[in-house]
Amino acid sequence: MPPFNILIVTNSEPDQANQTLAIAHEFLAHSHNIRVHIASFAELAPSIKQLNHDRTTHHEATFHSLPGPSKREASDKNGFSQQNAFHAHSSFMGILRTYTQLLPQSRIPWTGPEYVTLYNHIGIIVADIFPLVIVIDATLAPGVDVCRTLKWRHVLIPPATLIFMDYSLGPRFLSLKNLTLGLLLHLGTTHSPHLQQIQTARRARGLTGLIPDPQASFPQPRDERPLLLLLPTHRTYDPIPTPISAGVIHCGPITLPLRPIGKTHPDLALWLRQRPTVLITLGPDTRYPAREQIAFATAITAVLAAKPLVQVLWLMKPEPTSFEVGCCSDGLMDAKVLRLKAKVSPRNRLRIYARLPAETLAMLASGNVGCVVHRGEARVFGEGVRAGIPQIVLPMYLADYEYAQRVEDLGIGVGVGVRRKGAGGRVTGEQVEKAMLQVLDEEAGENMRERAEALAVRLLRKDGRVVAHERDARLPDLPRNLNARPLHPTTSCPSSTTIPVCIASASSLSSTFKMANERIAWIGLGNIGRGMSRNIATKGPQTSPITLYNRTTARAESFAATLPANRATVATALPAAVSAATIIFICVGDDPALDAIITTLTSAPDLDLTSKILVDCSTVHPDTSRRIASTLTERGASFLACPVFGAPAAADAGQLVVVPAGPQEAIARIAPFLEGVVAKAVVPMPGADVGRATTLKVLGNTFILNTVESLAEGLVAAEKSGLGAGVYQEFIHRMFPGPFAAYADRMVTGDYFKREEPLFAVDLARKDLRHAGSLAAAAGMRLRSVEVTDGYLQEVKREKGEKGDIAAVYGAVRKEAGLGFDN
Repeated sequence: MPPFNILIVTNSEPDQANQTLAIAHEFLAHSHNIRVHIASFAELAPSIKQLNHDRTTHHEATFHSLPGPSKREASDKNGFSQQNAFHAHSSFMGILRTYTQLLPQSRIPWTGPEYVTLYNHIGIIVADIFPLVIVIDATLAPGVDVCRTLKWRHVLIPPATLIFMDYSLGPRFLSLKNLTLGLLLHLGTTHSPHLQQIQTARRARGLTGLIPDPQASFPQPRDERPLLLLLPTHRTYDPIPTPISAGVIHCGPITLPLRPIGKTHPDLALWLRQRPTVLITLGPDTRYPAREQIAFATAITAVLAAKPLVQVLWLMKPEPTSFEVGCCSDGLMDAKVLRLKAKVSPRNRLRIYARLPAETLAMLASGNVGCVVHRGEARVFGEGVRAGIPQIVLPMYLADYEYAQRVEDLGIGVGVGVRRKGAGGRVTGEQVEKAMLQVLDEEAGENMRERAEALAVRLLRKDGRVVAHERDARLPDLPRNLNARPLHPTTSCPSSTTIPVCIASASSLSSTFKMANERIAWIGLGNIGRGMSRNIATKGPQTSPITLYNRTTARAESFAATLPANRATVATALPAAVSAATIIFICVGDDPALDAIITTLTSAPDLDLTSKILVDCSTVHPDTSRRIASTLTERGASFLACPVFGAPAAADAGQLVVVPAGPQEAIARIAPFLEGVVAKAVVPMPGADVGRATTLKVLGNTFILNTVESLAEGLVAAEKSGLGAGVYQEFIHRMFPGPFAAYADRMVTGDYFKREEPLFAVDLARKDLRHAGSLAAAAGMRLRSVEVTDGYLQEVKREKGEKGDIAAVYGAVRKEAGLGFDN
């Protein structure tokens, strides 16, 4: 039997990533018929490297890097850090602000375009490796979106306990507090401006339904349910009423194999062994404003003064930016905190870290931590139970009261604010001090420890990752058991023997995601460029706005304003237009203009052209196309000469004929943006010689120009002979309907001399004729018709200047025949 692929998609932040990496570890260690693929952000790469180093099989996990900012980076970049979380529920307005602004932004911090880009890239990975099942971190909403949209088999790893997620449990199971929570979560989902702009981007991508809620792992009605829901909790301490879905598995804490802290962090292990330690960790995303820094530091130093045999390890990340008077700025620790820390005697009894130096469970299991203070996270609660130590829960959001209440009910710690009437409000230093002294009290603290240890004994001897793997390990047999279950809407693979057949359709699925993920730049907004770029912006398969650049920025801005909202942006500099693009279309008037663009791009010091495709739709000499192709290839880019045939009206209507020449893979990649979008037909010329396309364009334009000249002569001859221009015009309509009939109309009606802006300017036409003459001379021949047409165009230039149109050769022929230039 061939090996199966399993794809693990996860955020890179430790809380969730460690759970998914723990499951990957078990697959690498025990499932020899499974190939593990992990998709996450670049900052997780060192952890994947370590995972592969520790593996016991000869197969390594394959890492797929996701683009753009990670969840943490997006939170920092977009300003979505959980500011003032210490009083998030201190009032109704505080609660409303938390659930409509802070929580939605902290859970899904990406912008709409970033969200869709992640969705597309994850979809490409799924289509490329065609996994039998996806193990998905529920906090990575774009990944969950992919699983649900494609109806792909997936196993969900949620961040929290089931009580907040399974809406089928019914109102009797929910307390009034949780009903309030549910209402506020609904308000947050439906009224958050941040989520609304993500929803707008999803709709533009064609995604329907609600945005997946990282805290609501059970799908909404009509969504595809996961095969399994692997909870990092245990029935011993997280009871769930029956009946409950058979797919909900209580695994216990899902952690990587525990490496003794004495080996991984010997200095920290030595410090922990000095005295019983209180570990304070409110989560890596919790930022401490100056007020809370001082309040906590005051409480900690008071406890250390009262308990000289105790020490404290405090995870404290200062608030990065000043939002109110007195707040520390730039992530600096408040000066008063430093003074309080300096007063602790002996001074080595308090350590403050912005990021924990070791895994929480490793410290808890060291035997030297006497108490853990946390905000009510399911993971930390479970790890504390597993280690058998008392806990203090400082709820910072309404949902956090669940575990604050639970430690009280189990008698294993203190839930701050739980027993107080009207529980809620800002967490205060006095509460922290009182709770720590209560847990550190000899009699009360010992009772809590005994109950915590007894609870730990009742846990299964099996680690959570082992339980998760044992349930997941049955998944390769699932196709035989779930014959009717589709992998995605268009493909059904009822057994392992038919999976290769399904892979044939994976190619089209991969192509769909890839073309949606392309980022388009358009350079040059002349008559043809405006029509083509409009069609790509409005009909192209890309999901992000195209970037427009024109030598005159005002022209680009005015054109962009005519497009639908969110379809185009304007760049004021060429490198800026190209830097983020994957495909760059260029449509300019002549060879010098094209050369200037390429020179600007290749000389920009910080512009990386690697893997980009530059598509030139201009009419230039074939040698110009070949020279530019060589230049760009040296820079790691692909170049396509892609001239187009058709008048501006055809460009507006998406009815051009396009001729792409260059590497086959590049032609295939731009194909979704051509036929049916800008073109009625495509004449591909794959191969190394890009000049073939521009040769055809020059010769094709020569045919068009010479035919227009012949048409002009026929109309003048009909008029001079007495036949009448109208009769000849009718003949052209009957015999040659289409563009040449339109040229006859423009001549007879006088449009050729009345037009203020040319449709095909005289200078550009003469440039094409010069290129044709050059090609002919190189081939050892002479194009006499080109010489005739060029002579008439010279007269057009004298009469009308650079605004002259090629249809004005009719006027030049009239003038030579003794008639007026204007009819």
